[in-house]
Amino acid sequence: MRYFLLFLILLCVLSCTPPKSLVYRSLNHFGAEQVGLKNTVLTMDLCMYNPNKYSLNLKNTDVDVFINEHHVGKALIRDKFRVPANDTFSLPILLRVDLMQVIPNAVQLLISKEITLKLSGIIRAGKHGMYIKIPISYEGKQKIR
Repeated sequence: MRYFLLFLILLCVLSCTPPKSLVYRSLNHFGAEQVGLKNTVLTMDLCMYNPNKYSLNLKNTDVDVFINEHHVGKALIRDKFRVPANDTFSLPILLRVDLMQVIPNAVQLLISKEITLKLSGIIRAGKHGMYIKIPISYEGKQKIR
């Protein structure tokens, strides 16, 4: 009986692999919720892919957003969000921006057709009350419409 319990515990420990990082696909539905010089809140949907064989619940984020190498703010999620297994999903996020950081580069943003978008940070994800930090790291070109 002892060996059977030890085998079950060992099987559970070995089957719990840490989740793989979520993969960024695109940015959609860009809008503004609140506008001010010091505190502007933008809304957008990040289209991402979950490469894990199981669904995850996202609890909170600590993701810095950079546009053309300039830090513009932090990406946040409002509530817990369920991510489907092995599927692409649209994650609604809030982006808190300090416009004083964006204004010096506003002319460049207005005349360019694409920007370099960089996301760097962590997302807390898990299941059944057990959450871990998943690193988020993306850098790529994003077309501006």
